[in-house]
Amino acid sequence: MSGATLRTITRLIHLVGSALIGTFVYSPWSDLPWFVLLMQVGVIPVLVLSGIVMWQQGRIVKWLRARA
Repeated sequence: MSGATLRTITRLIHLVGSALIGTFVYSPWSDLPWFVLLMQVGVIPVLVLSGIVMWQQGRIVKWLRARA
């Protein structure tokens, strides 16, 4: 996987997750228990991982190339 592809995928995931966080904050869906659980278990950990990947992209690409 090239660095540009990894960056594009990671940015897309991060933007979708941030849109879900914005929906959670500014919509009445925040009262729904399943939506709160989705945020806590799904979206927040994915956003953290995508942020770490964007931060450490150089190391990750080098590691992936070394494995190939």
